[in-house]
Amino acid sequence: MATSQSNYDAWRFRIIRILKEKDLLAALEENTVSTTKDDQALTIITLNIKDSQIPYIQDATTARDAWAALSVTGSWHWTLVQGTQRQEGPKR
Repeated sequence: MATSQSNYDAWRFRIIRILKEKDLLAALEENTVSTTKDDQALTIITLNIKDSQIPYIQDATTARDAWAALSVTGSWHWTLVQGTQRQEGPKR
């Protein structure tokens, strides 16, 4: 059985791979990145979380802020969303 940490680690790995492939990883690693790249990275993160996680990132103004918020939410759970495995954060 997967632990909450291993669920988060798997989600994190997948998002990092997507961002690397699209040359957007700098949006998480650097303070200075183009607005376009940051918006693209934030969109990828937003589209790969469950609706119940949105409250944790809806006030984030950058992909880096959203990434940080999701890294501390804890209590991740596996769910099935639109035919792909995704994770759901704790309910607020």
